[in-house]
Amino acid sequence: MATKKWGDELPKFNSSESKAELKAFAEQITKECGIPEINFTEEGIAEHIKTFYNKQRRYRKTKKPALDRVFVSIKFDNNFPHDNFLS
Repeated sequence: MATKKWGDELPKFNSSESKAELKAFAEQITKECGIPEINFTEEGIAEHIKTFYNKQRRYRKTKKPALDRVFVSIKFDNNFPHDNFLS
């Protein structure tokens, strides 16, 4: 649900506006996604979303997107027909 809302962005939720947006989003999805029995309520959902995006930022720093890796491997493959591919 969070990836549908923020798409490919990696929000940090460190400004007051972004924190308010995260809180509102967590409140909005709590009925559907919350599990009060294990204290996974608005606060837990918000923390989970922040953790998810922190891990995504860390992962993207160490890994190149898959399309970049494929393009580079094709570009240096001598058996791949290069006609107008890189122009």
